[in-house]
Amino acid sequence: MAETRPELMKSKIGAAEHVVGLRLMQLASTTDDYEEQIALAAALKSLKSLKNSRLTQ
Repeated sequence: MAETRPELMKSKIGAAEHVVGLRLMQLASTTDDYEEQIALAAALKSLKSLKNSRLTQ
């Protein structure tokens, strides 16, 4: 991910985590879309990893 303004990275990652989390909550009430749930969970894991790597830099 390329961010020309690194100071915005934390807020962008947080916003992405929020949106993905909301979608996961929407899908929690259904028994369909397991593939989407798996993809979203993987996306959240990647976002957390990215956030952690940015905090250590």
